[in-house]
Amino acid sequence: MRTLLVFLLMIILTPVSAQDTIVYSEGAQVSYHPYDIFIGGHLLIKKRRFEQGPLIEAGAIRTLFQARIYPRIGYQVGYHIVDRSVFRAGLLARPVLSLLHVNRDAKHGFSYFEELFLGGFAEYGKTHRFRFSAGFGPCLEQKWSQPKSGFNSWLSWNYFGELSWSHAF
Repeated sequence: MRTLLVFLLMIILTPVSAQDTIVYSEGAQVSYHPYDIFIGGHLLIKKRRFEQGPLIEAGAIRTLFQARIYPRIGYQVGYHIVDRSVFRAGLLARPVLSLLHVNRDAKHGFSYFEELFLGGFAEYGKTHRFRFSAGFGPCLEQKWSQPKSGFNSWLSWNYFGELSWSHAF
């Protein structure tokens, strides 16, 4: 957890200069994940061949239909291997943290998920951009155990597939 926070702080505090080469884009996304279908938004800052930016999502099935809030926050870092005017493709790394309230009656009825996805993306468009992203990586799941008075942890492998639309300016 600490290494993930240090990694995020290093990326966030990376200096951004030379305003003429920076492209900002904001948009909406729909992600398929083994635990839920997530709907959210993102902001990406692209400088030369590198991009980075935060994302925030909510699990649609659990939040809307099961009345349990399932938020996710993450940060995406990408490298553009192909960088043309209307087509871009590259590699991405995405650490994600999420929290699921599984039991309202229990004092500690939460599950915590820490994930790190490595994958790729393909994007088409100049101002209005459509992107497909996919990734695979480890997930550390933690649940509170009342008899142990502590957390039980499991390591598993997860994946995601995502469609997104963004507006670049």
